[in-house]
Amino acid sequence: MNESKSQLTVGTHRFRAYLFSAVAFVTCPCHLPIVAGVLAGTTAGAVLSAHFALSVTVLITVFVASLAIAIRAFNSQP
Repeated sequence: MNESKSQLTVGTHRFRAYLFSAVAFVTCPCHLPIVAGVLAGTTAGAVLSAHFALSVTVLITVFVASLAIAIRAFNSQP
């Protein structure tokens, strides 16, 4: 019983690490021109271009937080 619980915990930690790594990759500030191009012509794209400085600030904050969580999840022992 304890063995299956530990395997689930390992899978959960790895899933969490990969999930937050993907979030960090997408919200990386260097990808902002790509995101703006993908969202061009949409309401989200209009908001992004109208509030560019705020968008960059929010994306940097989300990037740093998700990167820190991903690194912690990869380094932690379940």
